[in-house]
Amino acid sequence: MMISFDKIPADEMEAMCTPMHRVLSPVPFPTGATAGPNAKTPVSGPKPQQPPAPTPAALAGTGPSTPAGALYLGSLAAACEPDLLRTHHIRHLVQVLEVPWAPADSTADYACYRIDIEDSARAALRPHLAGACDYIRGALRAGDNVLVHCHQGVSRSASIVIAYLIRERGMSYQEAHTLVRRQRRCIRPNAGFETTLREWETACRAAEKAGGRVDESAGGKERPSAGRRASDGASGRADKNAGEKASEGAGGKASESAGRSADKGANAPGGKPPKASRKD
Repeated sequence: MMISFDKIPADEMEAMCTPMHRVLSPVPFPTGATAGPNAKTPVSGPKPQQPPAPTPAALAGTGPSTPAGALYLGSLAAACEPDLLRTHHIRHLVQVLEVPWAPADSTADYACYRIDIEDSARAALRPHLAGACDYIRGALRAGDNVLVHCHQGVSRSASIVIAYLIRERGMSYQEAHTLVRRQRRCIRPNAGFETTLREWETACRAAEKAGGRVDESAGGKERPSAGRRASDGASGRADKNAGEKASEGAGGKASESAGRSADKGANAPGGKPPKASRKD
């Protein structure tokens, strides 16, 4: 039985037939390099060395300032076209699909970050969001171009890009969805992913107000910023020191009061000195 595409609008059909689209602007490249949205002419010259994974400084947003890389969204077809990837200077692939469908692992041209997940409303998307956002953020800050793709570039990969825009660009779900759909008309996160992304938006905004960031490694809770951690640590130490001083002061006063009571008992008229304790 053949699948019917009669009810799919022409612009969405065209988008589905296009391997990938640029969502965020690219970094400037040397003269002669072509990086248009639909360019397919390979760039001449030697192949680049395999890109390293984003450094801790890049993930944290510290270190020397560099131009941001470009963020692309597409389908499996884009990941299977080496010339297309080289034309767009793609250095990182975020592959959001079941492992059997995933292309070859990292090569000399690009590094891969894999998310093994089905396009199902019941699939657990949330545990993958923070790690994917961290990876994309680090690669873009290093000036590298990133392609996020799934099988068709409609639901799974679009959801990851939307999650990135929500956390890193401060967008609402609707704003991020509108921006991504403007660039790739065929996107349509499934109902379960949409619910997860709206919850992600709420968590990200709450974490920002608390001075941190959503971090799944912390059980899905907000991760305090470095400044806040230092402040909390200093406050904790101050509270601990204050508590110890209060305890020592209370202990000293109690001992002093007990000593005075004993002296009064021994010096009072008719008073008797305390008996020495007997050792058994």
